[in-house]
Amino acid sequence: METSDIKELELLKEVNEQTALLIYEYNCITGELTWFGNAEIPTGFTLQELRKFDINMWLDRIHKDDLTMIHNQEKVYSGNKRPFTLYYRFLNKGGEYINLKDNGVAFSNNELKEIREIGRIEIHYNNLISE
Repeated sequence: METSDIKELELLKEVNEQTALLIYEYNCITGELTWFGNAEIPTGFTLQELRKFDINMWLDRIHKDDLTMIHNQEKVYSGNKRPFTLYYRFLNKGGEYINLKDNGVAFSNNELKEIREIGRIEIHYNNLISE
């Protein structure tokens, strides 16, 4: 690995640790979620706690009124990729709902069956979502 590549990886790691960005990879086939970044700022959970979450545990913490919007999102593909941006309320570790912005890309196979998602989650400070 070249020195510039190592510096870039170190910078990305530092940004993830020092900001409220939570990076994830979701395996749509197994339901497994892999987390990176600063989990505590947006969720209240440590990264170690969050790594125990599968997709159902994550969805269980999303406000019930926002789940319909998530499940009914328009699935428009460009090739085998579908970008998405979701806004929803998430029940943090302290028992309060916080507004999150989930921005990512879903990847599909040739039959447009989603197989993987990658994205970032951050606190959404614009109060577009209300209880």
